[in-house]
Amino acid sequence: MLTFEVELVKFYFKILQDHYIGPINSSPYLFLKKHKNNMTDKTKKLYLLRHGEAEDFSVNNNDVLRKLTDAGRAQINQIAQYIKENHIKLDQIISSPAERAKESAEIIKKLLNLHDIIYVDNLYPSTTSSIYDAIVATEDDINSILIIGHNPGLSSFAQEYMQFNAASLPTSGIIACTYDTASWAEFALVTAKRNFVTSPK
Repeated sequence: MLTFEVELVKFYFKILQDHYIGPINSSPYLFLKKHKNNMTDKTKKLYLLRHGEAEDFSVNNNDVLRKLTDAGRAQINQIAQYIKENHIKLDQIISSPAERAKESAEIIKKLLNLHDIIYVDNLYPSTTSSIYDAIVATEDDINSILIIGHNPGLSSFAQEYMQFNAASLPTSGIIACTYDTASWAEFALVTAKRNFVTSPK
């Protein structure tokens, strides 16, 4: 750490001691580490993505095993590139275990060099309640999540909780909202601020 940065940490630490929390019997660094959980971001960002275009039932009549088409892979690559170019930070991907959703998640994970994907069985088929449950189960030290799922539940959830006014989210369509809360358990109690909604051209 540079000398200037060290002095800056000490300066703010002294302000905390003098004006807010009184004497602390530890170094600034130990204190910050100990109280990390109390410094959670005060906003949460939710990204909802419908999987890419999938094979027709004539190719595979087992819905959960339907894979992405070449066009579907290209769609998801375009969305992943959009996320990357706009410097969107994703802390966690949560996905349906259906093959077309898993492929979509893996493409985004690889291109953006993200951590492991959480697969939630109840997200297939996606319902408003299963999406809600996946969100409120998220730890509060995670500040941004991408959920990948299916219509009609995905669109229904977006209409109810994300200021989405269209009839349906298209394949590879993504919608993003910010919630002024430090806890995922409270996201539905505050008004969503829609950041964007887009889909491949």
